[in-house]
Amino acid sequence: RGLTTGARGLTTGARSYDAVVVGGGVIGAACALELRRSGLTTISVDANPAPGYGSTSSSSSIIRVFYSLIDSCALAWEGYHAWKAWPEYLEARASDNLCSYRETGNLCFDVPASPGCQAYITNVKKAMETCGIPCETWTAEELHSRMPYLSMQSYYPPRRGDDANFGQANGTE
Repeated sequence: RGLTTGARGLTTGARSYDAVVVGGGVIGAACALELRRSGLTTISVDANPAPGYGSTSSSSSIIRVFYSLIDSCALAWEGYHAWKAWPEYLEARASDNLCSYRETGNLCFDVPASPGCQAYITNVKKAMETCGIPCETWTAEELHSRMPYLSMQSYYPPRRGDDANFGQANGTE
């Protein structure tokens, strides 16, 4: 069957569609859902054999709000709340087997020896505060008290896996 465009949009055989959604991952599926909810007819096309096989299946599945730009932070914060309400967004039944959201938090180290890292952390904190995103700043002592299993040693400079000193701390914190 050939695809043609008409006054309503795309036509395939006897069916017409208002919109074509390219990609069947989480973003393409969400776009198709929203277009359909707004009353448009859609068709989704994807080169993969089933929904979610593309970049969605290769993602780390991490939802973070830790960005240095306010717009990125705000968009991620909105997405965070959408994921927390995922079953409601999909209008799912309680018996539906959906992916689940597990909140784990985020820890980022401010490295005093790195001006670039300090500038980035400063921008991140400013963006998060501007967006009203809760965050905490811990001292080194508080970090050690709350997470004693973390090594505060420096492993700089980076070493190759075949280096005899790979994985060895350099003696500074």
